[in-house]
Amino acid sequence: MRLPQEIIIKKDDRLPIFIFHKPQRYFLNTSPSILGPHYFAKGMDDKKFDCKSYNTYSNAILNCDTKLHTIISKLERGVYIFGHTHIPLYWEKEGRLLVNPGSCGLPLDFNRNASYGILEWVGNSYEAEIRRVAYNIDEIINYTKKSDYAKDVKVWSSIILKELETAREQAIPFIHFAEKYATDIQDMVRPFSEETWNSAYEEWHK
Repeated sequence: MRLPQEIIIKKDDRLPIFIFHKPQRYFLNTSPSILGPHYFAKGMDDKKFDCKSYNTYSNAILNCDTKLHTIISKLERGVYIFGHTHIPLYWEKEGRLLVNPGSCGLPLDFNRNASYGILEWVGNSYEAEIRRVAYNIDEIINYTKKSDYAKDVKVWSSIILKELETAREQAIPFIHFAEKYATDIQDMVRPFSEETWNSAYEEWHK
């Protein structure tokens, strides 16, 4: 059975809530889709913002995104909740509230605290708040290291463990590295062979 691509919640006379996984469903090639973990990591490395100032920075980007504004103007007024990027975000324009609650289990915004969102009906509209809560992530890391998953899928589990430890994206950078590594050794077989995949990880890990 396939899961639904979108869930729509309509209650009484309140604004509808649209829930979906990827921001690309409504906001393809606009800021909500672009402001992902790679963008966040680069911005942190370049000191464009820090964890505390990121929401202000990202809202300024959204405020200037004319393509996004055109899309927004054609959408029904309501709340649009999505995930996928593991980077929390909330922004409102003309009765359309966009919310990405981040990730409880694998945040990628350099903050290891679990991220979740609170949506509250106030007056005649919704208000959103992103909250963070500390949890024993080291216990999760130790549990994962001892799991069958770590034994059976060694490379991928090691990458996820690194993401848990650092709250920084590792998976996509590694895939790009593995692609370059395979090309450099003139291995054009895709998907990667186990030998190439493991060798690429050894080089990347260095």
